[in-house]
Amino acid sequence: MRWIPTLIAVYLVALVQVSFGQVWVVQTTWGKCGPDLLLIVALFAALYARTRTEALIGAWIVGTAIDLTTGTGIGGVTVIGPMALALCLCCWCIFAVRDAVYRSHLLPRIVMGLLLCFVAHSLWVVLQCAAANQWGALQELWIPISLVSVYTGIVTPLLMLPLVTASPLLLTAPPAKHRQRR
Repeated sequence: MRWIPTLIAVYLVALVQVSFGQVWVVQTTWGKCGPDLLLIVALFAALYARTRTEALIGAWIVGTAIDLTTGTGIGGVTVIGPMALALCLCCWCIFAVRDAVYRSHLLPRIVMGLLLCFVAHSLWVVLQCAAANQWGALQELWIPISLVSVYTGIVTPLLMLPLVTASPLLLTAPPAKHRQRR
């Protein structure tokens, strides 16, 4: 991956999410929910990075951006690192199975966006509850996590389209295949 354009893309998506995030918020009977746009950038890194290391570094960058833009965690404690670790774990799994899915089709992108969001946010909430030592809040958060995951899965193809279009700027060329010598 080309890291300077990738950092700029992460910054721009974080800027859009923080500045215009309230535009996409939907009121439900269980509370408000909105999509997590930065997770879609991590999904792009996992699906299109050349190597596993590039995918994990991209996920770590996105996770750190999420940790830095989150106001407060459970109990007012914000810990830098839980989302970065959760995204690295999730993107490692996605990188491992990415050849088995059609990454250019709509339905796999929706399903992978939904699963990535659900697992990453679940791990993040568990780590934040552990840091704040407030396990009672964990029971109340499963429905909002599910709603955010569904919403993120629905908007995944919308954000993946400009990322895939900009992939020549974000990604390096695949390594050239070496010819075997006799």
